[in-house]
Parts: sequence; C-alpha cells; structure tokens
Amino acid sequence: MKALVGEIAEKFAQRLSPLGVFVAELTGDMQLTKKEIEQVHVIVTVPEKWDVMTRNSTAGGGATDDSIQKMVQLIIIDEVHLLNEDRGA
Repeated sequence: MKALVGEIAEKFAQRLSPLGVFVAELTGDMQLTKKEIEQVHVIVTVPEKWDVMTRNSTAGGGATDDSIQKMVQLIIIDEVHLLNEDRGA
C-alpha cells in the first residue's frame, strides 16, 4: 500500500507542480511536520494513517485544536468500498 501511495504522490506531483501545487506523501514511513502540513495542497495517504492523524488526541500524532481537519477542503477516497474489510488478515 505504501508503494502505491508513493507512486500516486509522484504522479500527482509531476502533473501539479507546474501549477504551483505542492503534493506530499503521508504514510507510517513518511511523516510531515506541522509546517509542511500547513503548506501542502494535496496529501496522498492510506485510510489507516488518515484515521490516526485526524483523531482528537495528541497520542500517536493525532489532531489538535488547530488541526488538519480544519485545513482540509477536499478529500478524495478511492476504493471506499474496502473500508469495511479487514486489511492484512
């Protein structure tokens, strides 16, 4: 899954960077600083990482009052039908 995130982020960056759009990858291996999150236009991630990032707790890198949720204007979910399935089982 992480390899796919990296591939998609790279493709988006190639197409969108000429327009001044900053694309970032967010996985267990690729972290973003608060400043990077504030500057990024497109975040490519997996549902599990997004879940951790948007929970209202500071444990595990969760969101705070000035949270990522307030900065997000659009979310595109691919393969949404997979959300009810067990992963890695």
